[in-house]
Amino acid sequence: MTGLPPAPRGPADPLEQIRHTILADPQHAVAYLNAHAGTLPWPAAVTHTLLAEAHLLDGNPERALGHAVHAASLPGTALAQALPACAVLADLNCWTGQDDAAEVCSMYRDLAGDADDPARLVCAQALHAVAVFQHQACLRGRAALDDLVRAAPAGSAVLVMLRHAQTAMADSCRTGTDPAGPSAWTPVPGGYLCPAGQPQPDYLTSRLGRHHATHICRDERPGPHTAPREVPR
Repeated sequence: MTGLPPAPRGPADPLEQIRHTILADPQHAVAYLNAHAGTLPWPAAVTHTLLAEAHLLDGNPERALGHAVHAASLPGTALAQALPACAVLADLNCWTGQDDAAEVCSMYRDLAGDADDPARLVCAQALHAVAVFQHQACLRGRAALDDLVRAAPAGSAVLVMLRHAQTAMADSCRTGTDPAGPSAWTPVPGGYLCPAGQPQPDYLTSRLGRHHATHICRDERPGPHTAPREVPR
């Protein structure tokens, strides 16, 4: 695949090369993907999903969201490409603070469940909890995340990520302030830059810290929430 630097540890498949390029130089990756869009060895949904991730890392969330919407709406996309497209779309809705972020996360959650993809399912459920915490009701978001913490395998990277978010949500409600989160970008688990089962510890807190919480904790009890599907261990 000419025009791209080799991935670490020698030659790699084209998708691995573009992943490496996005992480190392997102601007170069965007230019390459645009210049070779008609000749890349994968479906258009993959190209648009990669462009979405590259634009977000490069600080262009509006362009990223446009590519993610396009990737997720292309007709005839195979499930293997639809899942990362929906992961990136749900993430970008949370990153940019869209009012319907919880609904988009629900669609991703349903797709991951129907695909019997437990790693993406738990990440989708966690991202939905973040969207609910921000846009609907803090207590319902916390209740949903607490369920996920109880169900997550001990010692897993997923559990570490969930506990970080659990603490951030609890601190936010205790102080009545917006949740604190890292400012550094972190890739969405289940896209093309991070495996769903190996999320970075601060992924959820990086999304929590971008927008205001909807605090009802001082005068209401949590409403009903949908318990997560059981994740195979």
